[in-house]
Amino acid sequence: MAWVFVFFLLLLIFGRIELTLISILSLFLSFAWAWGLMGIFSIQVNHINSLLFLIVLLPGICYNVFIMQSLVQEYKTGKNKNISYTTAVFFLLVTAGSFYGIFKLGGQQELKTITLLFIASIIFSFIIAQVLTPFLFNTLIHNRAKKKRFPWTFFGLLKSAFAFTYFAVASLILTLLGLIFVKLYPFRKEKGKLIYHACVSKFCWSLMYIMGNVKKKIINPRNEDFSKPAVIICNHQSFLDILSTVMLTPKLILFTNHWVWNSPVFGFVVRMADYYPVMQGADGSIDLVADRVRKGYSVVVFPEGTRSVDSNIKRFHKGAFFLAEKSGLDVLPILIHGSGYTMSKGDFLLKDGTITLQIMPRIKPADVSFGKGYAERTKSIGRYFRTAFTQLRSELEKPDYFKEQLIYNYIFKGPVLEWYMRIKLHFENNYILFNDLLPRGGKFLDAGCGYGFMSYMLHFVSLEREITGMDYDENKINTANHCFCVRMCFNSNMKNMMPSY
Repeated sequence: MAWVFVFFLLLLIFGRIELTLISILSLFLSFAWAWGLMGIFSIQVNHINSLLFLIVLLPGICYNVFIMQSLVQEYKTGKNKNISYTTAVFFLLVTAGSFYGIFKLGGQQELKTITLLFIASIIFSFIIAQVLTPFLFNTLIHNRAKKKRFPWTFFGLLKSAFAFTYFAVASLILTLLGLIFVKLYPFRKEKGKLIYHACVSKFCWSLMYIMGNVKKKIINPRNEDFSKPAVIICNHQSFLDILSTVMLTPKLILFTNHWVWNSPVFGFVVRMADYYPVMQGADGSIDLVADRVRKGYSVVVFPEGTRSVDSNIKRFHKGAFFLAEKSGLDVLPILIHGSGYTMSKGDFLLKDGTITLQIMPRIKPADVSFGKGYAERTKSIGRYFRTAFTQLRSELEKPDYFKEQLIYNYIFKGPVLEWYMRIKLHFENNYILFNDLLPRGGKFLDAGCGYGFMSYMLHFVSLEREITGMDYDENKINTANHCFCVRMCFNSNMKNMMPSY
């Protein structure tokens, strides 16, 4: 019951289960240390020394609260609030030492031993609070924000762990199925491969739709069924792009990079599915593509060659268009939106997001409006692709789309601020009215910006908006300036413009 009480007490103080669990872990180790010392010195538990638990637990709570508040204050404003608690520790140890001397003079051996254990436990509790609590806070929260990554949350960790565990287990199952349908050939070779591709496609579909926190939307106005082979080109933002395309149809061959091809988790699946490593060059893929095309397969290529960090489409390479020209295939553009936010490049945090796939019209080989040769078509189709993607972003990226991104910038900065922000967003309807009133570009002044909620939201929707925030409260300005999205939104200019009187 004592641990339950401590848990809810810390949860009330910090307002976040993540900070509560970090502190509980430190307290548990301190208690385990005290209990272990009692076992080493063969001290029997009774009504007197059982109070050692409370004696160690209560100072430990104070240490963790003080240290956590200091860490939260620094994370909130960038300014370290030095809270002095060493004096309290000093007087606590002096008091314990006095009791030890009294018990020694009085011949109370058991009480003397308990007092020594108390002193050792207090010191150990202080060390753990000083070392473990800042380490976990910085690893899970502060250091990630410095790298422009979203901090880990408890439920974010659970959702990400579930998705990756599901992926790893399914990859193992697909490897075993590949040995059956591809390597052992119980059926005709081509039929076995088709069955295996169908299994891979269904697995990708199941993984995308089992992630309930990720919404899926497929825009297919022409009812494309992929029955006719084509070279499918997609923009590349995230590993989820591979799952999103493979789930569309079983008859796909992907061009992959070296780390996907050599992955210890799903590398066997990639190789048994006849996916092609791009490091071998487009020239050597002509024969493979021709053979697969005769069997009704399409080829998926990410012409950027690598994942984009900021979701902006990079320069297209010529390989996909060279293949389309040599094989006489249509080029089928598919726009992928939202995957870069849901799972960013180089990160394993699975955020709540919406992934949209928009299937564009096929570009026929005889369509000279995009140029005659593959080199010319690479540039013109690239421009066409970027224009269409910009239009899709303007349609989808409304204030509601950026709500979670804004919230992530203000969590772990105190329960009052977090809930004030959530209530403010609710009553302001995510600032949709202000977004509709303002043009998408220009310079704006947000007078009385407070903590910067509206300024950031308006800037997220359109990076062409350069917003200057003004507020008389220096603490609010410091908090607004210290959101990790400042390092992502380079045009954001939150300055403390103090009025003179």
